[in-house]
Parts: sequence; structure tokens; C-alpha cells
Amino acid sequence: MTKRHKRHKKVEIQERRRKVAILYLQHHMSQEDIARALGIHQSTVSRDLKALEEQWQKEAMQTIEKVKARELAELDMMEREAALQYQQTKSLKWFNARLKIKERRARLLGLDAPVTLNFAEPFQIVFRWEDDEDSRHSNEEAT
Repeated sequence: MTKRHKRHKKVEIQERRRKVAILYLQHHMSQEDIARALGIHQSTVSRDLKALEEQWQKEAMQTIEKVKARELAELDMMEREAALQYQQTKSLKWFNARLKIKERRARLLGLDAPVTLNFAEPFQIVFRWEDDEDSRHSNEEAT
């Protein structure tokens, strides 16, 4: 198969998948109906939908990673400012602000693990982090 033929085939598949996506998402058609409308086999529609879902999931993860990166950059900037303010004023307000920023970063990165598990009701798990004031107060009120 020549490079030109491969490129043509790839473009053909992309165009077919675009049509499959439109019929599936916008027109809520079944795989069988899509296959009939496009004159292809239902298994091809199934493979196309699987490939599309994988592509969409990959794109969603990339979007999440971009948002995370932007949030981390903003936290870095805020932490630098809090550190400078603390150096200048020695105010605990800025020390606490920096600590909160570090805690937020750890949560965003998934570095914090739950300290305790409380089984409040059957099949309901309540997670509490050591530094989570809201959770601590709600747990004290419940007891």
C-alpha cells in the first residue's frame, strides 16, 4: 500500500467516523440504523464508536491536565507572593495562606490520603482529611 493510498484511507475513515458521531450523538440513532444510513456493516459502526470514545476520553484527559497545569501555575504564583509577604511582615496570616496553598496543591495532585474512614450508614463511606476543618466540624456535630 502506498503512502498516498494510506493517507486517503485514513481521511476516509476520519470522515466516516465524523458521520457516525453526528448520527449517534445528534440524531440518537442505533448502530444498526447508522450502518443502514451509511451503507456499512454494524460491526464497523461499533468499532468506529469504540475508537471515537477512546479519542474523546483522551481529549478529555488532556483538557483536565491543561486545567490542572494552569491551576498549579496560579498556585505557584500565589505561594511566591505569600512567601514574600511573610518575609516582609512576619505575619502569621501570610504563613497560614502559604500553608493553605500547599494543602490545595497536594489535594489537586492527589497527594493527600484519607486519615480515617467513618462508616456513618451502611454503604456510605465518609472520608476525612486531617486538615479538613469542615469535615471535622460536621463529624463533631454528628456525634
